[in-house]
Amino acid sequence: MDFDKIFVLGAGAIGSVFGALLAKHYDVVLIGSCSHVQTIKSKGLMLSGGVNETFRLKAETEIAAIPRKSLILLTTKAYDSARSVEKIKRLLKEDTVILVLQNGIGNEEIVKEVVGGKGKVLRGVTSMAAEFFEAGKINFWHGKTIVEQGEVGAKICRILTICGLEAYVSDIRFEVWNKAVINCVVNPLTALLHVRNCDICVDTLKSVRHGVVKECVCVGNAEGVSLPEKLEEKVDMEIAKYTNFSSMYQDIVKGKRTEIDFLNGKIVELGRKHEVPTPINATLTACIKFLEGKMQFQDAIRQKKGKEKIVMLTAYDYQMAKLLDEACVDLILVGDSLGMVIQGYSDTKNVTMNDMLYHTRAVARGARKTPIIGDMPINSCNTVEEGLKNAKKFLELEHMA
Repeated sequence: MDFDKIFVLGAGAIGSVFGALLAKHYDVVLIGSCSHVQTIKSKGLMLSGGVNETFRLKAETEIAAIPRKSLILLTTKAYDSARSVEKIKRLLKEDTVILVLQNGIGNEEIVKEVVGGKGKVLRGVTSMAAEFFEAGKINFWHGKTIVEQGEVGAKICRILTICGLEAYVSDIRFEVWNKAVINCVVNPLTALLHVRNCDICVDTLKSVRHGVVKECVCVGNAEGVSLPEKLEEKVDMEIAKYTNFSSMYQDIVKGKRTEIDFLNGKIVELGRKHEVPTPINATLTACIKFLEGKMQFQDAIRQKKGKEKIVMLTAYDYQMAKLLDEACVDLILVGDSLGMVIQGYSDTKNVTMNDMLYHTRAVARGARKTPIIGDMPINSCNTVEEGLKNAKKFLELEHMA
């Protein structure tokens, strides 16, 4: 099968790179955000790193029509798959091929359910890395792209190879899991610590990295996927190669939703299904969820900035929290100042994690609508592992901001 047209649905970092390189030999249309599309139309798409060149190619904010013999690279965020494909479902032809080229586990099943047998859905993964911090500009690192086995998959790989991309077919289920394990280590840690991928390859984080991998391997085995022996060391070696900022880090600094539900969150979900414990993945998932919630809260506060006063008051018990909730204050703080106000100490040094959780839990019962911020007391996060563990305890309480 030859393709007369290629759409890149989701022209973010990776999608933009694929689109630019494919446009050298094929009729390609990037589908992206308004600002990115407008910049590409007026100034071109500037790639740096793996290739230093400005590309002139077609770019639109949506797909208006899909001709026969079309290939669609689905490079949206995993959580946008269903919505994005639903919008073009009526345009699909019987010979349309959709290559799901995203992070995460189970993405292709979501797309197959949406299209309902119309066209052909394939899965692929890539180890290419890219950074997208400014419209029209992408910095990237070359990597391998793997597509599921079959005649169509082999054809796609030949197209990618012609355009300078390393690609081959393989056992895609294994490759998806192998890539997911790396992402489960890299993405949440770099997003939480605000560092580049290679920066997490330090001894202080070794137990966290290897703990994530071991949990993924156990869940993979339960799912019938045999991952390589000594995968922890192999993941470390892989991570050390990359000096880029991860996609999840980029999402967090941009104030966007992450793909945590399709990575560590999926491991937790599958672990629960097979009764396989996944405490480290669960903790990382909770921490990223906290940041996502915080960003939503920050957006709401930002809307008021310069226009309305932001009201934040302190509460240590159920009754005061209920009164503040009914008064519609913007924020309730449970501060470690309870050491002086409630417990009678001269300072906050004697306040424990249990003290904070006890009072925050009481406040959470009283404040059913208002976001709550709880202080982490002294000595509650002396190590990364301890900090993550204690942060999770706060996040398990309802209504925490």
